[in-house]
Amino acid sequence: MAQFDGDVALVALLGRADQPTDGVEDYCIFLEKALRKRNIPIELMRVPWAERGWLPALRFLWRESMKWPGRWVLIQYTALAWSRRGFPLGLLAVLFLLRRKKLRIAVVFHDSGPYPGKRWVDRMRRIVQQFVMRRTAAEVNRVILPASSEHLEWLASQRNKAVFIPVGSNIPSPPGPSSRETDNPANGCSETKIVAVFGITPGARGEQEMMDIRKAMESAMQCGAPIELCAFGRGTKEAEPALRRVFRTTGVEVSVLGLLPAAQIGEILCRANVQIDVRSRISSRRGSVIAGIICGTPVVGFESTETDDAIREAGVVLVPPGDIRALTSAVTRILCDVSFREELRMRNQIASKKSFSWDAISDRLLRALWEEDCVPLS
Repeated sequence: MAQFDGDVALVALLGRADQPTDGVEDYCIFLEKALRKRNIPIELMRVPWAERGWLPALRFLWRESMKWPGRWVLIQYTALAWSRRGFPLGLLAVLFLLRRKKLRIAVVFHDSGPYPGKRWVDRMRRIVQQFVMRRTAAEVNRVILPASSEHLEWLASQRNKAVFIPVGSNIPSPPGPSSRETDNPANGCSETKIVAVFGITPGARGEQEMMDIRKAMESAMQCGAPIELCAFGRGTKEAEPALRRVFRTTGVEVSVLGLLPAAQIGEILCRANVQIDVRSRISSRRGSVIAGIICGTPVVGFESTETDDAIREAGVVLVPPGDIRALTSAVTRILCDVSFREELRMRNQIASKKSFSWDAISDRLLRALWEEDCVPLS
């Protein structure tokens, strides 16, 4: 672990809060806790542009930044944190102000890719977002990316500034092996198998996710054990009627829990035999995936260009995008094969300590910011 003196200090700069939960704020809070253990202070501050308007917010930032000489400022980027509709041009004004103060600046790109969509407004949004990200990368001293950056064309000219650091999780670590009673071979194959689903996308896309999960569950029934599908997180309460309709004739017990406190999510994941994630592709910036890894839960999901070595080393079974046959085969093997399940859990424990714990994340961040000989990681 790198050593730093007591003069080290940081500011985490946030934009508008997300609702009903704010993963970026959670990231900063957990980072602050990890740094506090090393006696390194980090101040969390929001630029109140959404409440006051941009000019008053910039005046507020100018006054506050007078207190920050010698500090690193960590800008937390998502497009909607710095704009109402995904056109984050206001961030460039923030950067101009901070550069005038001659502060050292790093940006954490929680959204490293532009938003999708086929409408003309979506195309304009992507153009603006890529322009802002490109200009931001050019103006800052360090670029922190929570996923692989090799596919990001907008970063090409600034790749030497980029460092890969996973996002971590706001879900508590598992309490210990005693919570794994359902994986004791002595319990027999009749023990109910718990399948966790952390979030469902609204609309037609969510309907497809539910159908993909159903196919995996139908295949897994060959294990001969009852199966409980436990859905929680964003979109699950809204999707409950459709979810119950899709699974009505499958014999799978369905529990829909909606938004839950982090501790309760941790308890569910610790009991789960597998977590299925088909909302989007797997990477180290997916908080729901990292939550499963931290809790030791085997995860199954689609591979992507953002899938990095940290994920591959964990207990995550990756399948080609859209390959439902491979998805169902992976879920079935995990639910039926106790030794394979335990192997994946052990890999999760090792990966958590190496890459996804907040101690590991804070250490990599500090090395990236202060060590002159720090080699950028792709």
